[in-house]
Amino acid sequence: MVDATGQARLLSRLWRLPTHRHPDMNNLAIYGYWQGAGHHTEDGTAEGQDERWALVVTTDLGWVWHIPLDAETTSVGLVTNHETVQRCGAASLRDLYIDAVRSTRGIDALLAPANFLGDRPDGGRGPTAVAVARDWSYRVETRCGPGWFLAGDAAAFVDPVLSSGLTLAANSASMVANAITTLWRRPETDRALLQQSVSEAGRDLSAAYHRMAQVWYARNLRADTWHWQARQELLRTSGGLRIVAINHLPMVSGSPPRVESGVAGRVLSLAAAPSPPEPA
Repeated sequence: MVDATGQARLLSRLWRLPTHRHPDMNNLAIYGYWQGAGHHTEDGTAEGQDERWALVVTTDLGWVWHIPLDAETTSVGLVTNHETVQRCGAASLRDLYIDAVRSTRGIDALLAPANFLGDRPDGGRGPTAVAVARDWSYRVETRCGPGWFLAGDAAAFVDPVLSSGLTLAANSASMVANAITTLWRRPETDRALLQQSVSEAGRDLSAAYHRMAQVWYARNLRADTWHWQARQELLRTSGGLRIVAINHLPMVSGSPPRVESGVAGRVLSLAAAPSPPEPA
């Protein structure tokens, strides 16, 4: 059985598997969908027919994403935290969200011609509603056992700032597929060692992205605002500001860092990738 139920985490909730949360990453995202928004282009050049640029901009309240889904619909979100929301004293989360995204430098111009649809691309509950996600950063300590595996967000989620969810999901799915195929093809394989390998490799990978997210938040140029000062203090107490530098390029380009776990390196290197189905 492979649990790929995302943040619903069916098996880990049902079986109450030990779950570690990252308090320094448990933020609040307020987001919605816009129709007719402009598209960001690199250096003002015209975008290709199927080309879309995601834009991330920091603000005094946190940071804002602007991600075109197609030619007409754009996802726009504000990532902040509970304390910042309380200090702002906005009448509603929607008011806070609309004011924040429409006043964010670079995104304000893109949203000028746009209409706010609501909490879903199809309008959902209408333009008076926003979608909210909170307290999302975690990893399940045990990712597999006899007859079961966790994959993707069912195993771990770090933070949306790195767009690491797809990379972590694809990597964990590959590890799970290799492990299952190995057990089928090589029944003599040490099952306990293989399961330990999958858990340690996944834990190492999510930890690497967590460290990178700490660096991003700690080095933000808007550190003089209350929100970012509070974030840096939180990172300092959790040890995040001790990190000086890591190799960002492979990770932001979708390539996972090397897994240094000895067990993972020994066992996963033996895993046989699934073969494509035979032609009919």
